[in-house]
Amino acid sequence: IPRESENWLQALFEASWAFFLLEKPNNCLGNIHTLHAPFFTRKYFPESYILEALTYLRLCMFDRAKIVLSSFKKRYNGALSTMNTLVQKKKMTSKAILQMVKKYSEGLLKSYAPIHPIFDQIVHSDVYLDYANVIQDIEQELFSLNEAELPEKMKMELKNFLTRKKMAIEKNSGVRLLELFNQHFIALKQLDEQTKLIEA
Repeated sequence: IPRESENWLQALFEASWAFFLLEKPNNCLGNIHTLHAPFFTRKYFPESYILEALTYLRLCMFDRAKIVLSSFKKRYNGALSTMNTLVQKKKMTSKAILQMVKKYSEGLLKSYAPIHPIFDQIVHSDVYLDYANVIQDIEQELFSLNEAELPEKMKMELKNFLTRKKMAIEKNSGVRLLELFNQHFIALKQLDEQTKLIEA
């Protein structure tokens, strides 16, 4: 995977696990050091902290393991708390997540800063990219329809069809995005539990 590829960081993370399993801690920690570089602070790799702590634990470097666990909490406790609040107060619905992710993709979401890295993951997911492409096509069709020389009745029928199609896609995509959000929430909670096991 070339360095300029959008998959490079993910490949680096996957390779870290491979080095861990091959008992090559220096290579593993080297990759993780890159993932945790200030340049990549908006990237979302919470599991890398668990892997780093486990590597130090295996090397009996307990103080370093504690520092890493502390870094995990400092970086992700805010996200966990924000997600928990949204879920508990039932503010995260399929309609709400779609609106939030759309706003984030346009650079307009100012609230919920701790979970922006998760929104970044969702914006680059197949679910959202498929949604954005289909909606763009529908809006282009609606625009073209206004310019088309067709009988008015036919135009209205086509507009109604495209509008219903758009609503159905938005509803379906919202449900799928909410599932994705909940998967991230569950995974982050599980990683938080793993920090407690490592500390123990």
